[in-house]
Amino acid sequence: MSSFIFMENIGGIFLVFLNVVTPVFILVVIGYFVGPRLKIDARSLSRTAYFVFIPAFVFNIISEAKIDSELALQMLSFILVAQIAVALLGFLVGKALRQSREITAAFVLIATFGNVGKFWSAVNCVSIGRDSPDLCHCLFCGDCIYFFCNLCWCG
Repeated sequence: MSSFIFMENIGGIFLVFLNVVTPVFILVVIGYFVGPRLKIDARSLSRTAYFVFIPAFVFNIISEAKIDSELALQMLSFILVAQIAVALLGFLVGKALRQSREITAAFVLIATFGNVGKFWSAVNCVSIGRDSPDLCHCLFCGDCIYFFCNLCWCG
């Protein structure tokens, strides 16, 4: 990667950080101070997010996407190969360090976790280009699907 391309996208990456990551930190701070007072159960909130909001978001993205099926299949195949490669690498690192089965599974999960939050989708849009949001969302959804399948397999 040349420094010219990096410098060209640094402004976009900063805007992604400002628009996507900063609100998350603000919500975390609000939750830190308000959560104990309202006695909100974090587990039920996270379950709602994982089992209701993420599937609804993925369904919405897939149902509205206008992308060539051959290109989508190519992208999903690439993501699958990349996920398998980094999972294998995480497994080999865990075994090389002579870790237990549980710690090795954690290595695999950490290696395959491509930040399946909204930040990753925005980074895809910066790298691919803002004129192709369906491609960005296809990559995001593929990464989410493969990560959560891996999470179920390792968990």
